[in-house]
Amino acid sequence: MSPVWLVAQHLGSLHGYEKLLVLLVAFGPFVVLWFAVRYANRRNAAEDAQDTQDARDDLSGRPPTT
Repeated sequence: MSPVWLVAQHLGSLHGYEKLLVLLVAFGPFVVLWFAVRYANRRNAAEDAQDTQDARDDLSGRPPTT
């Protein structure tokens, strides 16, 4: 038997809270990343919509002042 298999058998099965902790460590960063990307996309869409509305409101044909 390989040493890895022996260690795995020695540790035994995980308790409920340990399983939850493993799942949080494994998938938690991806969930946080999903929320961050979703927030950034919504913010960018709102900015684009505002820029489009501002462009429609300015009918003078002059370049924007900085």
